Amino acid sequence: LVHLSKYFFRKDESPDSPGSPDKEAKEEAGKKVSIVQLFRYATYKELILLFVGIAVSLVTGAGLPLMSILQGKVTQAFVNEQMYRTNTTPGPDFHYNDTNFDHDIMNAVYGYTGMAIGIFIAANVQVSCFLIVCEQMSNRIRRRFVQAILRQDIPWFDKNNSGTLATKLFDNLERVKEGTGDKIGLMFQYTSQFVTGFIIAFTHSWKLTLVMLAVTPLQALCGFGIAKVRFKFLKKSSEKDVFF
Repeated sequence: LVHLSKYFFRKDESPDSPGSPDKEAKEEAGKKVSIVQLFRYATYKELILLFVGIAVSLVTGAGLPLMSILQGKVTQAFVNEQMYRTNTTPGPDFHYNDTNFDHDIMNAVYGYTGMAIGIFIAANVQVSCFLIVCEQMSNRIRRRFVQAILRQDIPWFDKNNSGTLATKLFDNLERVKEGTGDKIGLMFQYTSQFVTGFIIAFTHSWKLTLVMLAVTPLQALCGFGIAKVRFKFLKKSSEKDVFF
């Protein structure tokens, strides 16, 4: 950490004398840092692990919409079986019996089992990769913070309470973990799930998809309202502390 006050001091804890280093740190303290900048503390091995976690997150997200294809096949199998048992007059190309029904259901069961195992393994790899990276980064930031404190002069300790610094360190590191942990993996997972879902929907029944999209603006409006209210409460809870 180049300057502790840049990351950990509140705006009202630095002197207001023009041109002083603390004054400059005070002005920089309110600046937000992007998620990409948070990963400047990661090593090359951790970045590789991060990209592995992102790739697995995309696979995990794509697996969930793919299950809807199996669900559709199961539903169609039951429809065909019902038509066969009720002696409904089918088309000339309709050839279905109990053997076909058992075959379709067992194929769906095997597909569900394979996808469930794959998604389970991928989800564990995804969470593990992101948690390992964020824990390693948090430990590295904690060590650099302590090293930066030890380099300060005696007058600096007279103006700053050690208990307050420890509290700020703990709170801000928790926020770093939240911003660089498994939530990033969830973001890529949900994005992949969203895109894959649209591709599958338009591929199998684009007319039905367009009808269902009619309620999308209402859902987006509700989501925006919920996010706005949540952000408002989060902002109030963090007004007293400086975010990295």
